[in-house]
Amino acid sequence: EVTDKIKIKVEKNDFIAFCDDDDIWEKNKLQVQVNFIYENNLQKEKFVIYSNCLEVHPTLKKITEKKNIKDINDFILGNQIVFSSSMISNILLKERFNEDLDFIAVEDYLFWMNLKLKNYEFFLITNSLLTIKIDNASMSLKNYGMNHIRSVKALINIYRKKNSKINSLTLTFSIIKEISKFMIKRIIKLFKT
Repeated sequence: EVTDKIKIKVEKNDFIAFCDDDDIWEKNKLQVQVNFIYENNLQKEKFVIYSNCLEVHPTLKKITEKKNIKDINDFILGNQIVFSSSMISNILLKERFNEDLDFIAVEDYLFWMNLKLKNYEFFLITNSLLTIKIDNASMSLKNYGMNHIRSVKALINIYRKKNSKINSLTLTFSIIKEISKFMIKRIIKLFKT
């Protein structure tokens, strides 16, 4: 839930790091990200820094392979940012999570796209800086099938903004893909019952 999101101020600067209540940061996560900010002179820039993470599933562990985000179209095929891996600048930050029920479990996806439309730059740190546990109690898993429909609503929400610059063909493909995934999961669920 959005109310479970925790904002943490880092040092005395205007950086905000996020962590879901069930994720675990590596001990050096904040230091790695702060170092990245200073090494790249981002202190006065609008940015989002994110990283790969270790996903711990009931039967396997794997490190994610997130992609670099250059423009809004990089979000069309899915959310590349694990919420708890992120650190953002607080410069002129007026964007807030959309707590509308239509966006449960994809509110961060919508948040990132809105920041990109506001000219935030996105930087990927390829190292894994946190561990996330994927189990039956996780919000994303509970909402997994519906996430596809909510993702479509988030994409359409962004597409309607006049400065979105989203490629309509790519958007159409993504909508078809998300609805197909939703339908496949519903069919599989029918056969399991």
